[in-house]
Amino acid sequence: MNQPETVSIITKAQHRLLDRLIEWELSLATLYSLYAELFPDDQAFWQRLSKEEKFHAKILKPMHEVIDEGYLLNNIGEFHEERISSEVKEVKRAIQSAKEKWTTPEQATKNAMIFETSVIDSQFYAVVQCDSPIFEKVAAVHAKHGGQHANEVRLRWEAMLDQKSPI
Repeated sequence: MNQPETVSIITKAQHRLLDRLIEWELSLATLYSLYAELFPDDQAFWQRLSKEEKFHAKILKPMHEVIDEGYLLNNIGEFHEERISSEVKEVKRAIQSAKEKWTTPEQATKNAMIFETSVIDSQFYAVVQCDSPIFEKVAAVHAKHGGQHANEVRLRWEAMLDQKSPI
């Protein structure tokens, strides 16, 4: 295999992984939007998370151009397409459960905690590197929001546990 073919294979694989990441963000946005509808008392919280996940997907889209310009997403191979697709399927199961109104506020919060602390959300930008200034901006936004989301959801979960405590 010659070098242009190898680069083409790598580029296509990186585009596919990027598409899976965008799908992940949009799936989370859909899920959180459903939670906003299901739980009016927490509507503002879930709507904000949904809006931010949509924003994450939006800022990931220009990364396709970065790849086409010849930048490589170094270490992206640590995130297998099948793993990301599997995580997306879990979010889609949660979406189906929410659509069928089987989800409680506690389950919604637990789901969000699992998804916001998943390897995709918590480790991707720590592992994957790229020299593109666009990538650096995208990574900075994700790092900020990802940490905030995980912390806010964890605090919400702890508050729920405290309310159930018999003490």
